[in-house]
Amino acid sequence: MTKFPSIGGVARSAGVVFKIIARRRHTRQHCKKQENHMQKIAISTQYIKLDSFLKLSGVSGTGGEAKMLVQSGNILVNGKPCTMRGKKLYPGAVVKVGQEVFEVVAR
Repeated sequence: MTKFPSIGGVARSAGVVFKIIARRRHTRQHCKKQENHMQKIAISTQYIKLDSFLKLSGVSGTGGEAKMLVQSGNILVNGKPCTMRGKKLYPGAVVKVGQEVFEVVAR
């Protein structure tokens, strides 16, 4: 017996139960809301290197993870892709990793 349920319902097919989970629709307003929410990471020095910043912000747990993440090219610094793990970030720099956005601020 196959049912075609609405969102949040349960489908039964050949004795197996599948739960259908509602997904949030991706809208421009949702993206704008997310971009406006920046996490501020405070530094007490003049600058911080990108790999150290990734560890400080909690994006990566180790230096090796940070190195691989930077080399993948999925990190944007001030809107441009950056593959230099020693890139110096000064206060005011914006770093985007996936959907997370961080801003470097002075303490």
